[in-house]
Amino acid sequence: MLRIERFKPYLRQIPLIFCLALAAGVVAIWVRSYFVADRYRWISFDRSEDWVAYTRLSVGTGLGGMNFSYNYERTSEPGHRNLLEQLRTTTLQTRPSGYSQAQPPRYPLRGGSDDSTLGSLGFGWFYLPERVDDGAGRRLRMGLTVPVWSVFAACMSYPFAVYVAGVLRRQREDRIALGLCPRCGYAVKDDAQRCPGCDRPVPAGLVRHA
Repeated sequence: MLRIERFKPYLRQIPLIFCLALAAGVVAIWVRSYFVADRYRWISFDRSEDWVAYTRLSVGTGLGGMNFSYNYERTSEPGHRNLLEQLRTTTLQTRPSGYSQAQPPRYPLRGGSDDSTLGSLGFGWFYLPERVDDGAGRRLRMGLTVPVWSVFAACMSYPFAVYVAGVLRRQREDRIALGLCPRCGYAVKDDAQRCPGCDRPVPAGLVRHA
């Protein structure tokens, strides 16, 4: 038990270190996106005697933006099945799964209206489910585009919260040591049980000054 208590302060630092390391990696991707557009693509084709399904998942960066997209298509209609089979052959030859680069980089395509406030900041999304082939198949297309700075801000939110909490804690400790109310900073004298400034109860460890 004593050993666990000894390592607790170090264990509390793990989330902080992880977030800082992740933020550093996001900054590297952010800078790189202005020189090279990275693409990671995963493609899958599944088939049975009655149907054919096509799935594509991709992640891309470019000019300070990051895009996630998902496409799924499944059908049992013979004509559409042949089209998906042809798409499979073409995709495996020209755009297989894996990593690729594009130059010059451009901001990833985004859905939604560019006239909106979020659109002007670089955010975009779309979700398009539909039935095809008179109900014999279905298609789903969805995507999300975010500026990389928003990912960096999300990574730094926890370290920033830890920093602010530490500043407030030190401020409270300093005020108590100086005989001041930890909430409003009013000087508490004599044996007052409540702060004259904010009428809050006085902490037990407050240093009293005559």
